[in-house]
Amino acid sequence: MHSLAPGSYVKSNSQARKDRLYFDEEHRVTAHSDKEQEAYLSMQRARELHAAGKLDEAIAEMREAVVKLAAADTVAEIISDFRTEQRAIASKLTAEYCVQLEKHADAAGFFQQAVDNYSRLPSEEAEEASRRCAARLLECISELRNHPSDRLQLLIGKYEHQQQLFAAQGGYEVERAHCADHIARICMRRGRYVEAAERFREALHLYYEAGIRACEPEIMMAAGECHFRLAVLAATHWTDFNEARINLTRAINIFAEWEDDLDGVRLRYARAETLLNRLDQT
Repeated sequence: MHSLAPGSYVKSNSQARKDRLYFDEEHRVTAHSDKEQEAYLSMQRARELHAAGKLDEAIAEMREAVVKLAAADTVAEIISDFRTEQRAIASKLTAEYCVQLEKHADAAGFFQQAVDNYSRLPSEEAEEASRRCAARLLECISELRNHPSDRLQLLIGKYEHQQQLFAAQGGYEVERAHCADHIARICMRRGRYVEAAERFREALHLYYEAGIRACEPEIMMAAGECHFRLAVLAATHWTDFNEARINLTRAINIFAEWEDDLDGVRLRYARAETLLNRLDQT
């Protein structure tokens, strides 16, 4: 634990100058947004949790800092090298914490973010930090080659991070739904059916939240696809035919209203109706 006096910053090791984290009264005043200030406090808490050996909690807290700093960047009128540096540091530390728990896919994603942010800074010091993070990224990728099942998490982690960024900015239901939809499809292809169903339901909630307001065909068709895939999962993997029928009926209703004809045929409507007829014959 560090006792922080006004005007001080944390120094924990030989990287202290590179990894400096300000929590003084002066910086509280000059932070450009509440999100940015919250991020610096999250970084402080993450370091304290890490020092206490609470790695999972430290990772969660540092990930929050990464998301909050990214959200602050999207609304900031002024480009801040300090904030960019802190984004790089938070990403790098998240990656290092993940490596300690052998979460190499997550670590790879955060090392990549660190590389990207350090590369935005003009100093030789930042360039060297970027090279070090790139080397660590390659080490993580090498580990993933030895653990093929973990490669999936690298892609899922990308969509989860995007989803967190959209959520931190408020709104963006459609974009968050697309991320959940992508994750669901990945899980479904890889046989992670329970997780796939949970993600499809998450996507549906967000699609409806956005679609009811906007009534956009693309959103409603995406919701229909989620219903169809939930029906397939229910019918083929846990034989819940009642849930399958409910989702197929909803999919059919959506496709009937929103799908365009292709030479007089609504392909998705026909596909869903065919599966429902098969279920009715069982």
